[in-house]
Amino acid sequence: MANVDKTRLLLNANEKKVRSVVATRVQLADFSGTDNLQLFVLPANCLITAARVVVATAAQASTTLKIGTSAGGNDLGNALALSAAGVVGGALTNGVDTGTGASVWIVPNQAPTAGDIDVVVEFIEYRRTNGELLNFNA
Repeated sequence: MANVDKTRLLLNANEKKVRSVVATRVQLADFSGTDNLQLFVLPANCLITAARVVVATAAQASTTLKIGTSAGGNDLGNALALSAAGVVGGALTNGVDTGTGASVWIVPNQAPTAGDIDVVVEFIEYRRTNGELLNFNA
């Protein structure tokens, strides 16, 4: 059986995809108890590759955070410690597909009394291209 090259026939097969990043600052003292907070709405057909929290100002001891694509969800991060400055979370082993579109939510495990964080989510719109073709001869 012969090999068939369809790379020129497949729509967008050789066009580059773009990694996108969304980020926002959250002041934890603004939470009322353990409310779910919707941060972003991501478009359809995205693969979420990473979710990180940059803890700029620590929250009180034992405060953790869940990040998910549903209210109360933790598919992007679970029990991320906010009680010390630094970066928590990271790359997702298999990624999370947004399907027809998805929101990104956060929820703390207890009512925070202090703290400032930046929530950063990386994703690839896998059916969208930037118009550039891959260069196989470089």
